[in-house]
Amino acid sequence: MAAHGGADTAWPVMVGGSLLVALPDFVDEFGAFLARYATNGVRLGATRLDGSTYFMEGALWTGSSLAVLSLQRSSPSDILEARLFDGLGQPLGPTRRITSDSRGPSDSTALAAHSGSGFGVAWRSSIDLRFRAFDATLAPLGSEIALTDPGYAGTSPQVVSSGKEFAIVWLRGGAVHMTRVGLDGTHLTPTPLVVADGAKYPRAFVRAVWTGASYTLLFETDSGELALAAISETGASLAAPVVVTKLAKHSDGTGLDLAWNGTDLAAAWVDDSAPPAAPLFVRRYTPSLTPHGPAAKVADAAATPRLAWAGDEYVVTFGSTLQSVCD
Repeated sequence: MAAHGGADTAWPVMVGGSLLVALPDFVDEFGAFLARYATNGVRLGATRLDGSTYFMEGALWTGSSLAVLSLQRSSPSDILEARLFDGLGQPLGPTRRITSDSRGPSDSTALAAHSGSGFGVAWRSSIDLRFRAFDATLAPLGSEIALTDPGYAGTSPQVVSSGKEFAIVWLRGGAVHMTRVGLDGTHLTPTPLVVADGAKYPRAFVRAVWTGASYTLLFETDSGELALAAISETGASLAAPVVVTKLAKHSDGTGLDLAWNGTDLAAAWVDDSAPPAAPLFVRRYTPSLTPHGPAAKVADAAATPRLAWAGDEYVVTFGSTLQSVCD
């Protein structure tokens, strides 16, 4: 599961038979909680993340622990920190600094687990996009990698793993770009690949998942459509993009997410074309991007959805709400 978001985002992560949700304190701007839920939605407990968690940036299961990422506002540059928790939400050690310079808006960070016991983090620094791999103890694997030339950072980095390597995708200049990095942190494609044209830019975001045979991207086009695209492990387009929906106007780009449960995909989006209404929709697709029926309206008003597979159904968080969406 890949995740990234912002100050009002919660991240659901399935761990064993329960769901761990890392969520900000919607009263205290700089606070956060790690809540644990049964699959039927019953809350089993919560741990307040001490030490001022600043702006939460994501959460994932590394294979042996939950890694929670946060952004610390500081001078002369912001930094990203991480902390590990067990499957019951209890801390496994102190918070550790994991990047050097991560200046930029909070929705410029992404992290992903690989099939072993580690993860990769991509972030926007003050001048470029960067990436670094870590093992399950938060020890770095290799050095920080500059993914873009200075001054050409782009937006919305996403990290996905095929189990054999990482793929990092981002938006810049109306296109989705991609580069590949080994699980040990070795940069495999120093020159970025353009994997999809016609993307909205700026103020837009791309989501990506690995489906076992290819990568699937979800992004907003410059004509206001939400589209799915299938990309090979080496970055080649496998088919023409599939339109998910046509919005009446361009969204602000925060209301998208994409998830994979091992069998099919779920795409979530917020239609903010008729404010103040902002309904949330979810639609499922086969790996070949054929839809499973019509889109389902999940909520009348939502923002920044995050999807996760809870064992027998998808769940979605938006704001402080956790809700099942389809089974």
